[in-house]
Amino acid sequence: MDYLAKGLGYKEDQPYEILTEKVRPWRWDAENEVVNVSDRLATAMRDNPKLRVLIMGGKTDLATPPEGMAHSVRHLLNLSDQARKNIATTFYDGGHMFYLNPPDLLKCRKDLVDFIQAK
Repeated sequence: MDYLAKGLGYKEDQPYEILTEKVRPWRWDAENEVVNVSDRLATAMRDNPKLRVLIMGGKTDLATPPEGMAHSVRHLLNLSDQARKNIATTFYDGGHMFYLNPPDLLKCRKDLVDFIQAK
């Protein structure tokens, strides 16, 4: 909030909260651990060489930061160069729910249409 106010000149009266008591319990499994399905993605891509993947992320997403996803993709095990070419990545200005930002929603639609139509 300090950077927004002093660095960017943006005033926000709402407190910044991420995974505080107001948004808990946040349960994605019984142990509440980080979910990583990159091994399953790599297996699926090896099993189906025609599988294409579009990864869409918000540049300012603090819940699932883009670099975390990029790190996982870079470290997919035993994936051929050809299979890696089937992974497309695109980013949006918004955060975790980037599609709530109208310009990002328009870009998202275009990216999806382009991905589906690509050969």
